[in-house]
Amino acid sequence: MIIVIGEIVPSIRGVKEICPQGEEETAELLERKKAGEREDLFAAEFVVAATAPSPLSPRPPLARCSPPFSDSDPATAASSVELYCERRALCAGNFVHDSNKIIASIAGQIMSEIRKTVESFRFVEVETPVLQGSAGGAEARPFVTYHNTLGRELFLRIATELHLKRMLVGSFEKVYEISRILRNEGISTRHNPEFTTIEMYEAYSDYESMMFMAEEIVTRCALAVHGKLTTDYQGTEISLERPWRRETMQNLVKEASGVDFGSFDDLKVAKEVTLRLLEKNLQHQDKLAIESCQSMGHILNEIFEIVVEPKLMPPTFVVHYPIEISPLAKPHHPLDQRARLEEQIRQHNSKRSKADHEENDAEQKGTRTSDDSYEVVLDDDFLTALEYGMPPASGMGLGIDRLVMLLTNSASIRDVKEEQEVTAQSDFLV
Repeated sequence: MIIVIGEIVPSIRGVKEICPQGEEETAELLERKKAGEREDLFAAEFVVAATAPSPLSPRPPLARCSPPFSDSDPATAASSVELYCERRALCAGNFVHDSNKIIASIAGQIMSEIRKTVESFRFVEVETPVLQGSAGGAEARPFVTYHNTLGRELFLRIATELHLKRMLVGSFEKVYEISRILRNEGISTRHNPEFTTIEMYEAYSDYESMMFMAEEIVTRCALAVHGKLTTDYQGTEISLERPWRRETMQNLVKEASGVDFGSFDDLKVAKEVTLRLLEKNLQHQDKLAIESCQSMGHILNEIFEIVVEPKLMPPTFVVHYPIEISPLAKPHHPLDQRARLEEQIRQHNSKRSKADHEENDAEQKGTRTSDDSYEVVLDDDFLTALEYGMPPASGMGLGIDRLVMLLTNSASIRDVKEEQEVTAQSDFLV
């Protein structure tokens, strides 16, 4: 049998006790370990023998060292820069915290359960391009790369929506993709530039079907991981029992803040009433965000994110989002999809032009802070595909990283990522 000594924290203390005298090769390795400034992984191949009345004892005819660590022992590093090991170097963190490997194992289990669940409803898994000619399906800043052979810029996908909808045009009725999404945006405990999602679409269905699928996926994953439909998250017990609550965004905002957006007809009045009623609960940056909103729907969403979302702990389906923040969602009343998208492009480019102007002024003053200036390109190929004939459909995107956070009681999305983005150790330690 092969025994690896120091799998979690490399050490040779256990080897000293079992290596018999006279084993020259083993002794030589031990001397090398004693003389070294850092500890390496040590492996020994044992033959188990028994001589009466002695118990079973290992006799190692062969011992060897693995390639040495180029850095100090991660356990030692953890004592001085523990946060670095946990947040920036998962490979080192795994030596120090066995929980890292447990979370990675549970994440794999959840991924497998998600696939089994959706495929039990006859969804077909497909793969869509990571490199795209235009970044669509969401409003987010994309990563830009350059294709040498084609001689043109390409974008790393910010969503899989448009290509999955093309699959519906091509006669697929149920499709899904588990994919890595990349967005060139901020980092927080809930946001990472690259994250994993499952996105699915079902023809001839509505959002009731997707709410059923969301419940099915989450509850099956909870049963697979915990064997029950309750989970503890950061000291709060959450019940995942079905059915989950279904409520409109407008009613949730009214419950939490007292602001009834159904009573407003004028944007200016809505801003004044909102700022007056919520003045004590708003920070300065929140007030600026509300004042800069361009529509009633944007104000409603802003208040929802500030007031409702942080306290919305029970599983809840928030329905009837404002049309202004749902670029490609099916409206309750038919609209001209092409005209709607073109209007959104005009609004965004107007916003971008204003941001560019402010950015140029900031550069002249040496205070550049804008992060909103990026170009949105209308995807004419997708609109042409819609005109061929896309069936009425419903769709859903579910963040797998956040589901893993919930079921593993992880406070940060970085705790559940198997690999972290490249960050210089010196940058973090400063």
